[in-house]
Amino acid sequence: MKHVFSKAHTCQPSSAAVVQVKKALSTARRRVRESDVLVETIYREEMFPLMHQWSDIVGDIPTAAAFSKSASRAKRKLLGYTVAEFKVPEEVVLPEVTMPDGWNFVFHDSSENGRLLIFISRKGKDLLHKCKDKKKITYKKLYEVLKGSAQWNPEEIVSDFEASELEAMKDVFPLLKIQGCNFHYNQCLWKNVQRVGLVELYKSDPVIELHIKMCAVLAFLPEEDVEDGWWLILETTPVNPKLTQFYNYFVDQWLDNPNLDISVWNCHQTVHRTNNAVEGYHIKMNRRLKPHPSVRELVKFFRNEAIYADYLATRVERGLPGKKRKNLYVKLNTKITQIENEYLNTRNFKKCLTSITKMVRVD
Repeated sequence: MKHVFSKAHTCQPSSAAVVQVKKALSTARRRVRESDVLVETIYREEMFPLMHQWSDIVGDIPTAAAFSKSASRAKRKLLGYTVAEFKVPEEVVLPEVTMPDGWNFVFHDSSENGRLLIFISRKGKDLLHKCKDKKKITYKKLYEVLKGSAQWNPEEIVSDFEASELEAMKDVFPLLKIQGCNFHYNQCLWKNVQRVGLVELYKSDPVIELHIKMCAVLAFLPEEDVEDGWWLILETTPVNPKLTQFYNYFVDQWLDNPNLDISVWNCHQTVHRTNNAVEGYHIKMNRRLKPHPSVRELVKFFRNEAIYADYLATRVERGLPGKKRKNLYVKLNTKITQIENEYLNTRNFKKCLTSITKMVRVD
């Protein structure tokens, strides 16, 4: 039997197809240089349509990996940096970034005890100086820079309960009122419900659910009445070893903690009980940023965010309407305030605690 071997058939791509490939590659490279869209996304959008049109041009279309490597290299060369620049934070060379009004967006850059970069617009600095009610900012070093350079001396900050953060605040701002975030407070309680194995009982036993929720609602009593409210919970509590474990945690962490005063987690008649707006912004920011952005891309993003923040601040200054709170939360806060005010007149611990438990979530 004879075996017949033949050379693989090869087709030369048409000139029109080659032109289309070159045009698509040129467009893709330009988009990589000029935008922050993921390179792979650009590759798919520009090259995939060609792959379905002509089968004889597969050899002229680079793979996604090859295109990404060459396009990214070209972009780095255009911007004037190399990959090595980004391996050590202290060696990162920042681009000069100015706001539309000429203000230097890089407000602070120091490498002492770790690199610290602060970006702020002129308007942002002015607003920070005027504002007295702040949301969470994390590091002591940051507080010191803002206090010194931006003349920031807040009267109140809404924060979570990270010990190092609270200590930093107290060190830099001795007279500061620290308001703990009620959402994070409830999160801490729920984590310990899980830790002691109370989740199933919480979901199946209304009495145990009520008593755990009343621990959360103690935050809505006046600070001086929290201890009496606690004794009410103990007087009516069901006997359960896991619930006792949870109570022991609650006493150690929230009632008798020498490093955490009750005033921090108490939110009686407080308007801003959470820093959810900050957390929500962080989530949105992460969605808009591509994974592992370059330093320049990140600074550019921050600059654009600052421009938009200045725009929103100007709207507020001119009395223009802003984002409205959801009607659900407005009604909820109104109802809680009514219950708190009623309690001040009646001093009915049980009614106050049980009423607010219907409006809060721990799990």
